[in-house]
Amino acid sequence: MYKTNLINLAVSYTGLFLGLFNTFIKPKVLTSEEIGIFSTIVSITLILKLITEGGLSSVIMRYYPVYKNGNDKCRFVLSVTVLSYAILGSFIFLLFLSKGFLSSYYGNGSIDEYFFLLPSFLFLSHGLDLTERFSKVLFVSVRSNIIRNIYFKAANGAFLFYMLFFQISFKSYIIFFIIINTFTFLMMMRLIIPTLNIKPVLKDIIPDMSIIRNFRTYAFFMMVSAFSATMVSNIDRIMIGHYLDFSKTGIYTISAALAGTLLLIFNSFARTAQPKLSELVQSEKFDEVKKIYRENLYDNLHFGIALFTALSVFSIDILSIFGAEYKEGVSVIILIAFGQLLNISSGMCGEIISLSGFYKFDFYSRISLILIVIISNAVFIPAYGITGAAIATAFNILMYSGLKIYYAFIKFKIHPFTKRTLSFYTAGFFAALLMVSARPLTEKNITGIILISASGFLFYDFLLGTLFRYKNSVMLRIIRKTGR
Repeated sequence: MYKTNLINLAVSYTGLFLGLFNTFIKPKVLTSEEIGIFSTIVSITLILKLITEGGLSSVIMRYYPVYKNGNDKCRFVLSVTVLSYAILGSFIFLLFLSKGFLSSYYGNGSIDEYFFLLPSFLFLSHGLDLTERFSKVLFVSVRSNIIRNIYFKAANGAFLFYMLFFQISFKSYIIFFIIINTFTFLMMMRLIIPTLNIKPVLKDIIPDMSIIRNFRTYAFFMMVSAFSATMVSNIDRIMIGHYLDFSKTGIYTISAALAGTLLLIFNSFARTAQPKLSELVQSEKFDEVKKIYRENLYDNLHFGIALFTALSVFSIDILSIFGAEYKEGVSVIILIAFGQLLNISSGMCGEIISLSGFYKFDFYSRISLILIVIISNAVFIPAYGITGAAIATAFNILMYSGLKIYYAFIKFKIHPFTKRTLSFYTAGFFAALLMVSARPLTEKNITGIILISASGFLFYDFLLGTLFRYKNSVMLRIIRKTGR
């Protein structure tokens, strides 16, 4: 599994560097207000998407292993897909009815002007998420990862680079973004449909209610749970536009995107572990579940702590590249990155719970957090600006991570607190000291940041491999292969 994890991580980090390239160029070709408008619409889309999916992407992950070898596989796949698009169509109609509410909430014409993006993004995001979930259960997630993290981001970056030299409007970029999302969706369909190996007939287009009844309760709870999680992740951007302005939203978005690179590590390793966990949880092989949980946790910490250290040490230097106004986001990077590190440190507790018979925990815990998230942002944003939004985000991640760990321990005796876990933080502390000491010795540009960060990672990895004997240390693997 480690090899597949590394392949996924390599693909994801190629996508990460492409994404960072795009992030660095965006402030050069778009104003902070345009970035804020775009980010706000994307955040609203992500929240709405969880309703239109109706929890069916979670159903795919949990129930596909049950149907994949039976005669009902075709009916299951089509029932889930057709039902989800029926919900999507109904919701897009309701979306047009709520246009006036969105306009009044932000109090300017920007949302009116770009309202057409909402249904467009919603349709494409819905389809991409379903095909992505199928790619995981079909074990073709590496190829889907390449499509979404390399092809898409490379094309997006190429267009932004083109915008850097030519006078191209924000609306033109939006149209291109829709086109490239459409091509990405078609490529995902081309990957998934042959791999599914189903032979549908006309009557299968109508969802099979006998199959739907088997998972309707689970789908409802997962829909609300996922909706709540996305609310927690995106409500800050939506509320900043209301309490402050879209320019502040743009600064916050760039800073949060940099901090969010830690989440990429978790998602990369989860692509491999989650389908395996789904099968093991359904078979109640909890000793093997615990083993995969620990392996996944250590892989996450190995790279997550190193990245958190680099982001914290060089946050002001990175943001200075975008311009003086973006320096306001230093506290946002550090706070949100810390919150994401806490999430990584809990491992896949939440995923194990949601795949088990105790999935309602996710529903109740996330629902309870929605009110806290809204209140905390409403209190902290007017008082502390975008730093307040970051405080609210980090606090809510801390609360949810703690709840997941506690519940997973009560039900499965799974927890992240081991001597091995402590070794990652110890090695990370010494690596941070090295990087802080080396920071004044080089220019505060991209080359200097990369050089010191890479040196810090090698030192950190060397400590893990030699002092703490971590078997997946890169340095230790090299030493073993060379026989030295």
